[in-house]
Amino acid sequence: MLLSIQVSEVSSMWLVPEQNDTAPVHILAPRMRFLDPPAPPGFWDSAVMEGEWKYLTDKHTSENLTGLIVCYPLQNGETQEGLANLFKDKGIVAMFTLFRVNSDYPGAGNWVRSGEKTRQPFPIYEITIKQNQSLNGWYSNQTRIMMRITFDHNPWDNTFSIALPIVGTFILVFAGGTCIIAVWKLTLIILRHGFQISMAQITLWINIVGCLLRMIFGAADPFGAYGTTSFLFSQIFLTISCPSVVSGALLISLYWHEMIHQTGKKKISLFLGKLRWIFLGITAIVHAFELTTATLRGAHYSFTLVLFLDGSMYVVISLAVFIFFIVTRYRLQKIFDKINSGLKSRKGQRLSLATFQLQAIVVMMVFFLIFLVLVGTTNLVWTPISFPIMWVLLFLIVQLIGLFQVLLINAPQVPLKDVLRGIMRPELLHKHLFNATSAPSATASGKSLQNISLSYGSGSNEVHSQVQYSSRV
Repeated sequence: MLLSIQVSEVSSMWLVPEQNDTAPVHILAPRMRFLDPPAPPGFWDSAVMEGEWKYLTDKHTSENLTGLIVCYPLQNGETQEGLANLFKDKGIVAMFTLFRVNSDYPGAGNWVRSGEKTRQPFPIYEITIKQNQSLNGWYSNQTRIMMRITFDHNPWDNTFSIALPIVGTFILVFAGGTCIIAVWKLTLIILRHGFQISMAQITLWINIVGCLLRMIFGAADPFGAYGTTSFLFSQIFLTISCPSVVSGALLISLYWHEMIHQTGKKKISLFLGKLRWIFLGITAIVHAFELTTATLRGAHYSFTLVLFLDGSMYVVISLAVFIFFIVTRYRLQKIFDKINSGLKSRKGQRLSLATFQLQAIVVMMVFFLIFLVLVGTTNLVWTPISFPIMWVLLFLIVQLIGLFQVLLINAPQVPLKDVLRGIMRPELLHKHLFNATSAPSATASGKSLQNISLSYGSGSNEVHSQVQYSSRV
């Protein structure tokens, strides 16, 4: 049976059979413009090609493919560039690759690039697995399919040319602001106490690295929108910063435990006190596993089990953070309530701000889980409109989790002008640093915190020292 592809007014294509007893079929198949063979400008937008449709599953077939239009489903480890070079001498008219997403919007593969050089003499188009499956019954009724290709439209053009660069700029600015705050606090803590294995310093380091990774992703080539990097780069930097905020949230529980314990020798939870090295080990494992899964995705390998384990890891850790925060939040609130009873309104509000930040992290972790489920189990992310919206919301949640972690870490209160003066006169900086009130988490020894008490005695001087510390939490 002979068929041809014709163009409608909305730049969509129809499979139109010559016999009137078979209904036409609508199909959208954008051209992969980055794989266009050398030709005069605009040539492939108006070129007319005809050939017999051939659905191929064996790329090493010995069949004669001369004059055919080949449709091939991409497999693990295969790239469009690799297929183009493999079929370059087969004499085919054009190739359709199957993009492995359950969506009616093909064309996103135009920004999935391995960087391999191509020399094929034919154009390459894309359809999705869902589109192809919808044609299975229609295919079975045809004995011979002829296609006529005249034009294509890519629904993802505006998404990648306009929306995603805006998302990248948002990521760059937001991550940059958080990074500046984290670097400032970490610098002051290190200047006063030196490098230490404390929860405050570790959490700040993790967030700084995470922010830098997101800044690179947002500035270099977000989602491959600029076409200047490979798919491997995009996939690694897309998710490699997520473990930093999740593990940072996990370590914040120990930060509060360390803070209270080092000041007043009062433990928030005996269980939390035993998890320091376990949490640090989990942090390393999460980062290593995410790097592995991102590298596999970037190398065009997609395994359902690996993706399931990756998502499950975040779900389990997020739930653990939620439980630890409940324990920490409940015990801290009892402590804060006792302190607040002896504080003036303004200083009491500062204590409330600290508990608000803890609650905000918990709320953001819940939203993070919801978005992970939506991205992993639905096709909302694979439409041209929802794709940038879903990712900007996900990165917003990730960045807010990191920002609240950084804000929760206390540091010596030294004005910027004094730090700048201290560059020329170090004795001035030393004076400000060691006269400023700093958080117990900034030191592992607690020697500089002997004048701070959380024993809740009745003396007015003791209450005053509690106020001096707590008002800066």
